[in-house]
Amino acid sequence: MSLVSSKHTSAFGADLSGPPPATPRVTARGDHHVAGARETLWGMALTLIAFKVITSVLVVWFFPSWTAVLLVIGLSALWILPLLYIVPRHMQRRYRLWNVRLRRRRLLEAEWNAD
Repeated sequence: MSLVSSKHTSAFGADLSGPPPATPRVTARGDHHVAGARETLWGMALTLIAFKVITSVLVVWFFPSWTAVLLVIGLSALWILPLLYIVPRHMQRRYRLWNVRLRRRRLLEAEWNAD
């Protein structure tokens, strides 16, 4: 005789009425340190870029000449050239990831919404 008598239990007494309980994601010990370091680096990079842009605009604003523009461009070349390479590559990766996620969502909908 079974101690648990319900139509939603298996022969071993397991509850089959809902999905299995969520298991916690096993992560490495230092994952929160990695995320914190990433946020710190982004904060520093964005601060430096904002400072560079504001300083460049102020230099051209207060010294409106072609010499000032050329000076700002010359001093900003080391910032601009890597961005011309990094930004399109990043956008290409994000676009591909977006397409993969869209395709996955469509496949899941097609699988679970079978009529």
